[in-house]
Amino acid sequence: MEKGKIRITLDYYMNHLSYYLQKAKRREQKCLDCGKEYTPGDHLRICPSCNYRPPLIQWFLDLTGREISKEDVLFNNKLAGEIIRRNKDTIKSNHPRYKQKIRASKRLTWFRDGLFVLKTKIGNHPIILTILNPEFFNGAIGPVEAGKLVYAFKMAERENIPIIGIWINSAGMNMNIDMNALRAMPYISGIRKSLTIPYISVIAGNIYGGTSVSLAQGHITIALEGSKLGFTGPGIFKRLLRVTKKKTQELVEKYLKTKYQGTSEMRTYSKVDMIVTPDQLRNRLLNILNVLDIKNITSCNVCYFEEPLIIGKLKDKVYPNNHQVKNPTEITPLEIFRIANSDFRPTFQDYLNGLFDSFIELRRVNWFLGIDHTLIGGLAIFQGIPVMVMGTEKGKLIEEENHYYLNQRTYFRNGMIGPTDCGKAIRLVKLAEKFKLPVLMFVDTLGARFDFRAENYHMFGLLDQVMQEVPNVKTWIISINIGRGGSGGYIALACGGDIVIMQEYAYAATADPSAKTILYKDLPNALELAANNSEMTAQDLLRQGYIDIISKEPPGGAHLNPEYAMQKLRENIRLALEKLLAKSETPTPEDIKIRKDRYKINIPAV
Repeated sequence: MEKGKIRITLDYYMNHLSYYLQKAKRREQKCLDCGKEYTPGDHLRICPSCNYRPPLIQWFLDLTGREISKEDVLFNNKLAGEIIRRNKDTIKSNHPRYKQKIRASKRLTWFRDGLFVLKTKIGNHPIILTILNPEFFNGAIGPVEAGKLVYAFKMAERENIPIIGIWINSAGMNMNIDMNALRAMPYISGIRKSLTIPYISVIAGNIYGGTSVSLAQGHITIALEGSKLGFTGPGIFKRLLRVTKKKTQELVEKYLKTKYQGTSEMRTYSKVDMIVTPDQLRNRLLNILNVLDIKNITSCNVCYFEEPLIIGKLKDKVYPNNHQVKNPTEITPLEIFRIANSDFRPTFQDYLNGLFDSFIELRRVNWFLGIDHTLIGGLAIFQGIPVMVMGTEKGKLIEEENHYYLNQRTYFRNGMIGPTDCGKAIRLVKLAEKFKLPVLMFVDTLGARFDFRAENYHMFGLLDQVMQEVPNVKTWIISINIGRGGSGGYIALACGGDIVIMQEYAYAATADPSAKTILYKDLPNALELAANNSEMTAQDLLRQGYIDIISKEPPGGAHLNPEYAMQKLRENIRLALEKLLAKSETPTPEDIKIRKDRYKINIPAV
């Protein structure tokens, strides 16, 4: 070291920072809300007049129930200082006002960077919590913030606890640092993919650019009402539109303010898993953590599946199909077909709310292939066992003034899976594999969609991808047929079952008998012949080895006594789960081979 120069060590910096904090506490500052001046003291920038807290402090208080302490500030600044020391040759900028902006952000926030990281608790669950501070450099992400997020990932993996990221406002990566900030995107995306612990991301503001690409993408993503998520910021879109007329400019401003990348678009196009209000966030996080960290379960308001609010009616009255069996002891395949298609038969919605202790729906899809709602899936607790549950929903009849309407049937497309449903199924089973959760796959479908959009999005290729991915996931899968099992849509979802359960009056076939009447089109009793000549009943499939358990129903069908059918199904699922989990936590390669050999075709040796 040259003579006359002082080496500024990390300890020296920390002592200086401690002195600076004590000095800052005695300096008067103006409240950003009410405008009154006050001396911070030990309140850490909380206004004593109006109790205003900056976003970082408010979020930490809402989630953990405690204030940010001096030790929390010192830990974060020490970590930021270490990252700066290790990257001092690359963390620099030629922008003339860069250093001035950094100094102003430090004075305003008392932090040396824009990301807050700390190990804390939500309820009984230990977590690593990261919060983006929008007051520091306007939420821009640089190497220090990215480095702290990577440190949080590694700390969470070492402690084997979940990590939660709160992203308040960010326009993307820090443009003042150029490539040295941009390099963080592929680095974080690669680390996030290899994580073995859950990463829950909360979009709590307007997130654009590189922040939306790599940092804010969690295994589970939650958005708050009123937040925005997108890659391109509104300013760029305004320039692209090249608006000249004042009236048109006002319309564009209104559109960007109300519709552009807002929560309604997130919900419509399944960009996030769920949208909640700030008051619901802590309870929803507790519901998720109770599944992912069952040993530290915390009491909270339990979530269940809510029926979708579908507005509008069909004009015509619908006469429901409530098929009654005259002699349940001598039931025919044709009657089984009619019972399985009964309009009053319990649907997947009923089993979600009747079988599980809680259910948190995950809606996000990794790629957009149209708007499909048929496949419902998410995290659930089944008699104290955390599981991933998914299933096809055909929709219920809506009864009003002795009239029945098909709005839900139209919304859920009568249980026929589409391209987006295939993508969601792959994403959820992969998520279950990462979190080591058993999968309960409920199937009640006529088959895959056969319309122009499904064909344009390669429905055939997506079904093939599902049949490649699902049987190879390294977690236990239980397939449950609760009604109709038709064509490739059924076999794509059911083919991964280690144990296959089928209700007594369900069926599965290449096509349902109403479609197979084409084989008997010249005969008057074509439907009866198509049903009776098909080996599609539970007894037929049990004999052939395609299913393992027949779940009993009341005589005449589950719609005559749903409680009895649900109780029998609950007992069978419990026995199947206990049998699989008694072997091991996850299946071995031999177990996966047995799973795939269920559909093996024996051929002579080559």
